[in-house]
Amino acid sequence: MGASVWKWTFSCALFLPGASAGFADTDSAQALHALKICKEQSDAPACQRAIKLGLSAKLASEAYTFWADALPANLRSEEDSAKLLPKALQLDPNNALAAYFAAGGPPASNYKMLLEKKRLLEKVTELRPDWEGGHVNLAQVYAAAGQREEEIREWGKAVEAAPDDSVYRANYEKAKAQLEEAKAKEREAIEKAKADPDHLSAYVVWAAKWTCDVPKAEEYAAKVKTSWPSAGPGLLAQTYAACGEYEKARQTFGKIVEGFEKRVDAGLTYDEAIQVSDQSLQFLQLVPETARLNLVKASLEEKSEHWSIARSYLEAAERIAPTAEIYGRLARAILKGYGALGNAGEIADDIAKGLKLDAHLLEKYPELKPYAPQEKKE
Repeated sequence: MGASVWKWTFSCALFLPGASAGFADTDSAQALHALKICKEQSDAPACQRAIKLGLSAKLASEAYTFWADALPANLRSEEDSAKLLPKALQLDPNNALAAYFAAGGPPASNYKMLLEKKRLLEKVTELRPDWEGGHVNLAQVYAAAGQREEEIREWGKAVEAAPDDSVYRANYEKAKAQLEEAKAKEREAIEKAKADPDHLSAYVVWAAKWTCDVPKAEEYAAKVKTSWPSAGPGLLAQTYAACGEYEKARQTFGKIVEGFEKRVDAGLTYDEAIQVSDQSLQFLQLVPETARLNLVKASLEEKSEHWSIARSYLEAAERIAPTAEIYGRLARAILKGYGALGNAGEIADDIAKGLKLDAHLLEKYPELKPYAPQEKKE
């Protein structure tokens, strides 16, 4: 069943007999009439009018909820759903429909968004365990957070709510099978690691990522001994992130980036550095660390004289935290990689941006002096 069907189902739930009982005495007939139109016709102006005419907190919460749902995506005003739904929940924390809508939208782009979706959907399923949609969405959120057992449980509850839905049943069976398969692979990896703990323990950490057996991942990450000092911590950080241990993931990735910085001139290789991705750090909202990681990768590419690749990493760092040094390195990358012919303007632009941040930039990069922008004479 699609999202539109869920929306219809949940909206109808508020129209059941007795759903409008308990209106406060302050709810005027005009306000109630406007609210009725708001709900039955998905009429945003009617929702707004109902609130202005005066409603009790519970009914005003309903009006904000339907107002948010009624606004066409291409006509959102300043009072769009991002503001209306929090108002609805502030007025009535037990407004299950508002919580359901608030948990919708695009997939979580960072861990805090994922945790908020989980919180809202857990509230929805607590308030309305009969709504299959709440269980379906919560199962998907649990899957993203690495909570395998909880994911299976919610698919099971969706099946109970809609026993004839073959998609829910298939997802329920699939989630169970995947967890059993992951557990089998973890047991197999543990057996193999006995022969060569230094190298094969890494496979246990990787397998534990899919079962979210975090204690096992921690145990075997400590046994990993390879030419990459970050191998064990890197796998462990990925497992933490995949299994909802976000603070541990943040701390571990932060230490890895710090270690990379210390080893840029002491044995760090590009192949090791690229094992940590921007996407992993950004999901964990490690913004400064993302910029620093790109600078590390740029340094390694500069050492190899891969100037175009180095510039791409410098540009990624510049978008996050521009510094005079970055602009100096950007200008140098063009000069070294492409030459000044035809690129003098772009080189001068980078130098000018750097000089605004540090007037002494050219002392560090004297090779850029001939290309610095000249001051205009009056």
